[in-house]
Formats: sequence, C-alpha cells, structure tokens
Amino acid sequence: MPLNPSTSAPSPDDAPRPFAKQRTTPARTKRWFLAIGIAALALALATGGYVAATYRFTHPSPTARVFVRPEAARGLVETSVVWRVETKRPEYALTFDDGPDPRWTPQVLRMLAAHHAHATFFMLGDEAQANPGLVRQVVAAGNEVAIHGWTHAKLTFMSTPQIQQALGLTSRTLMAAGAPKPVLFRPTYGRIDSPGLGVASADGLTVVMWSHHITGSTPARDRAQIDKTASPGMIVLAHDGRTEPNAQMMTQINGLLGDLENRGLTSVTVSQLMTDSTRDSR
Repeated sequence: MPLNPSTSAPSPDDAPRPFAKQRTTPARTKRWFLAIGIAALALALATGGYVAATYRFTHPSPTARVFVRPEAARGLVETSVVWRVETKRPEYALTFDDGPDPRWTPQVLRMLAAHHAHATFFMLGDEAQANPGLVRQVVAAGNEVAIHGWTHAKLTFMSTPQIQQALGLTSRTLMAAGAPKPVLFRPTYGRIDSPGLGVASADGLTVVMWSHHITGSTPARDRAQIDKTASPGMIVLAHDGRTEPNAQMMTQINGLLGDLENRGLTSVTVSQLMTDSTRDSR
C-alpha cells in the first residue's frame, strides 16, 4: 500500500534545524561605540560653537567696536588719517616701525646722517623702555619719535581701555626717555577701527599710514617700485625692529636714499612734511 502523505517520512528540507547561536556584543565593543558617539557629539558641539563664534566675529552687532560717544566734549573732536601729503617741495617721509633695536636702529641713524636725511620712528613702548638710550639718539639726530603701541598687539582685538592704556603708557615712556610729546600714531599692521580712532582723537594724535613700503622679504623689488613711482609727499614704510629688518633691507634703504637724493628728493620727518604741506596751501 502506498504511504499516506501525512505520515510519509519527512524530507531532508523538512528536518528540524537547530536554533541559530545568538550573537552578543562584547562590552569592549559597546564602550568603543559609546566613545565614538561621545566624540561625534563633542565634535558637533565644537563645530557649532566655532561656526557661531565665527559668525559673531564676522557679523558683529551694530554697537560692537564703537568708541564711546564724546557727549560731554566741547568743540571739535576729530583725528586725521594720512597716507601721503600734497606738497610742492621736493620732500618725502621715510618712516621706521617696531624699534628701537640695538642692532638695526644705529645702522639706520648712520645711513640717515650720511644722506643728510631725517625720518620718523614709530616706536614700541616696551622696546623704548628697554632701550631708552636709543630713543635719545634718535631725537638727538633730529629725527621724530612717534607711537606704534606698547607691544605689537593687534589694535582691533583690544578694548578701548586697553588701547588707551597702551598708547598712554607708550607716550609717557618715550617722553621719559627724552622724546618730545608724540603727536603721531601708526597702528600695528596698519589696522585700526572706531575705538583706535576714538582714542587717537582724544589724545590729539594724527594716524599715519603709508603710500610706499620696503620690506625685508623683497627689498630689491620694493626699492625698484619706489624708484619708479616716487614723488614729493609720499610716506615710505620700513622697519628697524622685530622680525622684518635684515642686511639686504638695510642695503636697499641706503641705496634708495641715494637714488632719491640724486633726484633732488629729501627725506624729512612726517610732521615736517605735513607742516610744509600746510604752508604750501596758504
């Protein structure tokens, strides 16, 4: 008799299968995943904070970095920002930043004397405090001493009280070393905004920038460019302190003084250049 299908022997495919072994996650792996999750969360928070901080820096509020209004002042409150002047005289102003420096400032003074020229030295207060004798030498040689700040900090990162303190302390240090009361100020890196302008106006300082420069990285090229575009009234930026000056720069400055002297142009102080410009306009 044929077998009843319901009672027929099971096929191999119908044979019961053992339960699959359950996989368990080791504790070490769980800790690893947890650490990754925490790190990812921290990165997200940090990135979000960085983005927020960057936005606040690049999109400041309308009242950020604004000098306090001089509501109680009487009379004119202003400052001038000068890049060059207009003059009929064969004059220009050679200027030096970041000194005084025991290595470079004496070399600059010798070059100026050799060419019967004068310059304006925008000094750092801490360097002047460390080298008061150099301040006196600069003044004794008929040059002008002006303010560059106490240290080489970025002015646009400083609060109004910090700027007031830096400029005031620098001015007092320069005068203690024998310089007349400074009337000129050049911000570090040439960067200035409302608080710096406000402090300059309150202290009676004229802000001086530059129209030409000669750097330590490309002094020969810079000198050639100045030779090409030189004209009366220009203000030339150079350095006698910190990291910028080097022997090549000094050689090019000396050559520039000679080139311009041969063309009838004489370097004078910035104040002299501005005074002569005012006289010319009368």
